[in-house]
Formats: sequence, structure tokens, C-alpha cells
Amino acid sequence: MSQKTTQPKNQILYGPPGTGKTYATRKLAVEICDGNASVDRNEVKKRYDELYELGRIRFVTFHQSFSYEDFVEGIRPLMSDSESGNLRYAVEDGIFKRICTAASRSGREFSQLRYDKDLKDRKYFKMSNGGRQDPDVDEYCLENDIIALGWGGDIDYSKYDTISSQKQKGLEEIRKIWADHGYDPESKYEIEAVWYFKDYMQEGDIVIVGDGLPRIKAIGEVIGPYEYSDNPELGHYHHIRRVNWLHTDLDLDAHNLVGKQLARRTIYSFDYGRINFDLLERLIRIAGNVDANTPYVLIIDEINRANISKVFGELITLIEDDKRLGAEEEIKVRLPYSREDFGVPSNLYIIGTMNTADRSIAMLDTALRRRFTFREIMPDPSLLSDNVGGINLRAMLAGMNHRIEILYDRDHTIGHAYLMGVKSLDDLADRFENKIIPLLQEYFFDDWERILKVLADEQKPEDLQFVHKIEKDGVRYELNPGVFRKPQAYIGIYASLEAEQKAGDEE
Repeated sequence: MSQKTTQPKNQILYGPPGTGKTYATRKLAVEICDGNASVDRNEVKKRYDELYELGRIRFVTFHQSFSYEDFVEGIRPLMSDSESGNLRYAVEDGIFKRICTAASRSGREFSQLRYDKDLKDRKYFKMSNGGRQDPDVDEYCLENDIIALGWGGDIDYSKYDTISSQKQKGLEEIRKIWADHGYDPESKYEIEAVWYFKDYMQEGDIVIVGDGLPRIKAIGEVIGPYEYSDNPELGHYHHIRRVNWLHTDLDLDAHNLVGKQLARRTIYSFDYGRINFDLLERLIRIAGNVDANTPYVLIIDEINRANISKVFGELITLIEDDKRLGAEEEIKVRLPYSREDFGVPSNLYIIGTMNTADRSIAMLDTALRRRFTFREIMPDPSLLSDNVGGINLRAMLAGMNHRIEILYDRDHTIGHAYLMGVKSLDDLADRFENKIIPLLQEYFFDDWERILKVLADEQKPEDLQFVHKIEKDGVRYELNPGVFRKPQAYIGIYASLEAEQKAGDEE
């Protein structure tokens, strides 16, 4: 069952680069979903990945060209995931709409398996309920606990109970039925699809629905016989079976469950030996533990890099606590492409990250600032070693950041992540040469005078300076490659500050 959380519905973690915002968002997402999170980084990552596969967590990175069509919904060229492989244009949901739909669905009754059969005594089928070719049909099937087949014409096969479950014989019998009806199939595969769906598939078998070819989004148990349908919502998908959906919002790598990418065929049976039964059992156990309050989390990395008004559009109001579905002032809007009524569920949590070196909070969109809680994450030198070959990494980072705050501002300090995992002088030399020096160049726009001050080069002898100032025919600056493996060059960054602090304490 869901865990209660006191976290705000919308929050942004902000700070300079390298302060651990990515890890912090993962841990926070796990805490929101589970009520708590392990202190072990590997355990947090493992649980995060599990929740992601279950569709409970989603992640997106904003950028300057990110749009409403990417985030909410838009018209996209789509390749069918069935055997036809046709290209068509359709309204495709963006990541925000998809996770809102998943969170809204969490209130429906997902049950355990209804048939008392061992998982290894069932057959397993890949099924496309319209897929990307007919997304409205796909959605209808998931909402109404059915699977639907579009092949086979408008023939009611329930009148033909004697079709054999032995493949070749069954295919011949279906051909005869078609001949009697004057039906001309569109595809040589069509007869096989009808046989799989009508006769080979049995109650208690498991259907696996793809999201494209690489991913799996739904798993269900067949609980009813073949039926013929004239439901206008299904169009030419006349052939249906009742299904007990166990999951409808997964984002599971097909390789993990069935050993390979899904094929384009609408329906086929999986090789029994490829099924990962351990994973399947775990997914089925989880299915019964979801309720209407189960938290879902959307992580928006670099939220300040996109045009927020353009990306959220009219939906920015809907994320407010009191405007969400079920709240006193609930608001729904009609979406421009699908013409669907849409609202944001109360069990969706949005976590943004913001790099203050790109843009300060003061420059953020006003609408965004009013609707989010902000949590600052600054460099934490205490997480670093105080002795790597005689170098105190904590004091060194604190010393550089002290000078950066004076020369620039605190939004452009250096995060502790740039020095995490440094265990030797060689490691430190590599980080300085390839990470920290380039970052300082970016911060100060190649203003080497200020970079010299950050590194305390003016207070060190020439052979310990990271940057040499050469005054000949003007002024130019050169990096000193020989200094990166000299411990005293790094110690010199913080030694003068320590001396100043000591003198101040004595006074």
C-alpha cells in the first residue's frame, strides 16, 4: 500500500554544478514513493530503477527547444509497431500527460492472478491493442480490461467452436471460413493472428503489451473466451477477450522480461525458455499493492533551461495543490490536440533541478516561482577526504569557493562532486586539469586574473602556480602542466587562508 509523505507536491532543488542534485532527486523520489530511503547509494539506485520500471518515476531533461508538444501532447509521425510497419501521424502523449494518466489509474482495482495455475503452466503472448497505429484503441483496451484484434475482418468466430488448437489444422479451418464469407485477407500473417487470438490463447494465459518494440507497458491475465464486438470505440477491432490487467503503466525493458526486443507482429507466443519468471513473480506481487494514494514522481532535470510558459502552457495552474483532481478548486482543461479533458492528479509529485550557474532563481519565470518550493543544495566539503597524499581536499574546496563568492557569487561555487572519489594525486591532477580548470574558465569567461586569485597563484612561488602570467609583447596566460602533480600547489590554495584565519583567531 502507499506510504504517506509530507513532501511538497512541487519542489525544485537548486545549487551550483556538482553539488549532488541528481543523486538527491533520486533519493527524494524513492522517499516519496516508499516513505523512506536507504542511506546506501547503491541501494537507492537499485530501488530507483525498480520504481522507474514500474512506471512510478519518470525523468526528463529540459532544454531550450523543449516544447509543449514534447511535454504534454503533440502530433508526431509514428511507425506502426505491428507487422504492417506503416507510417502515420497521430496525437502522441508527452511525458507529463503519460505520468498523469498513470497516477490517475492507480486508484483502479488491480488484483492478483485469478487462475490458480503455476506461472510455468501458462502460455505467454505478445499483444498489440492498436499500439501506436491506433492509440485510442490501445487506451480503451487498458481502461476497459480487454485485448482487441484488428485482423480477421467482421466475421464472428464465436460461431465456430470447433476450430482446432493444433496450428496447421486450425489455419486450414480458418481459411475455409474466409472462403465461405468471401473474405480476402490483407496479409498472409492475418490467418495466424486470428488463430492465435481465437483458439491457441486460453483463459489463464498471460498477455504482454509493448510500448513500441523495446519496452513493455502492460501485463495481463486472460480471463475470458473470444468475443465478437461491434463497439464503435474499437472501430475495426471486432475481436476481443477479457483481461485482468496486472500492470498498465510499466516502462520495462523487453530484454529483462522476455529476453529480446519485441517483434512487429500483432500477436505471437513467446519462447517459454526466455521468460524471466523471477521478475514476473515480483511484478505480480507488486500489482495488488497499489491504491489511489500511491505516489508517482516526475523529475525534471535542468527545469530552468526551457521556456516554462511555452512548455507547461495553460497547465501551469493545474499543478497547484488546490487545483488538482479531487481538490476543492479542481480544474480541468481541454487539451488542444486530443480534445480530452485533462487534470493533474493529487498523487503526482514534481521534482525539478536547477543549476544556478546557468540562471539564478531571481531570473526564473514568476509563474514557476509561485508554484514550487525551493530547496538549496550547496557544496559540502565535509564529504571529501582531509588527506589525499597530504592534501586536505575539504580545505582546498572551501578555500576556492570562499574566493569565488568574493570574486563572483555563491551561485558559481564548485560542487563537491567534482572531487568525490579522488584517492590519489593522479586522480586529483586529472580532475583539476580536465574538470575544475575548464569550469573556472567558463565561470570567469577566460578572465585569468580572477582564476589566478581563486587558485591563490599570486601567493605561491612560480613553480607551484597553475597559471603562468607572461608579460612579453602584451600579457598572455599559460597553464603550467608540470604543476598538476605537485602536492604543494594544491596545499597552497588553502594554506594562506588557514594562516589568515589563525591570525584572526589570535587577535
